[in-house]
Amino acid sequence: MADRHPDLVLGRTRDAIALGRELSVREDEGRRFQRGWEAELAIALGQAELLAWPTLAGFPPRLGEFGVIDAISRTMEVNLAGLPALAQPVPTPGRIPQASSSSARREARSAWSRPAPWSRRRRAALASQPSTC
Repeated sequence: MADRHPDLVLGRTRDAIALGRELSVREDEGRRFQRGWEAELAIALGQAELLAWPTLAGFPPRLGEFGVIDAISRTMEVNLAGLPALAQPVPTPGRIPQASSSSARREARSAWSRPAPWSRRRRAALASQPSTC
């Protein structure tokens, strides 16, 4: 569609398509890097139950500066390895909280994605109450 009807495609979408075409010739190299990174994290997780790191390499950008998020985000590394990850807020002395991400072994994915037993009981209790709306 981008080639047939470029007027119907936003500029940033056209840029993303062009970047994908440019990078696709290096896919094999990227996959080799990905396998090496997965192995490196597997070694680290063999020595610890949990890895933790800052979600961002600094405080979040202001609303008008959102374009810099890719430069300070620290989530893509774990996404590349295909590991489950969880981000939680961390209090700071200032007005803006920071966040910490953590990841565990691949086998932990099912435990992280299952609702906790107390949450099922809470949902059941709420469902049995009459609606106030």
